[in-house]
Amino acid sequence: MIELLNHMVAMLLRRPTGKRLARFVAKCIRQCYLRQYVVFGDESRVSISARADVQNALFNTVSGRITIEDYVFFGHNVSLITGSHEYHNVDSHGRGASVRSGRDILIKEGAWLGTHVTVTGPCTIGEYSVVAACSLVRKDVPPYAFVAGVPAQVIRMLNEPCDSGTASS
Repeated sequence: MIELLNHMVAMLLRRPTGKRLARFVAKCIRQCYLRQYVVFGDESRVSISARADVQNALFNTVSGRITIEDYVFFGHNVSLITGSHEYHNVDSHGRGASVRSGRDILIKEGAWLGTHVTVTGPCTIGEYSVVAACSLVRKDVPPYAFVAGVPAQVIRMLNEPCDSGTASS
């Protein structure tokens, strides 16, 4: 597909008004790539809420399921990796067999993962928690936590929102 798009842009550049149009098309293509996630493994193991915004994430489902609930937001280049190898059982090519299940990742409602975050399963990221950019999450994150670092650690707990729907008399 990229070869076809490159060919189309090259054709546009040959036309007198093509340069402006080519720049526009190139910008649209870049924007599409910034919004398109990629699944490595079985796509049926990924469940993303229609109300989630996952950008150009990588989902590795080789060793488990990935579930993303409502109102989750990802920065760019987030990686959720369930895949793992049995490193103690290496074959003649230096590779261990892949673990097939049990390394599920669950991102709960309202969680926010910053740009370049990596999450390895098994792991649950709690409701309305925030993971700072470039963090590596290797264990569960509690609800309403702000975590950062490699590996990610709780920096502080966030305030739970007040129920503004209750009227006081």
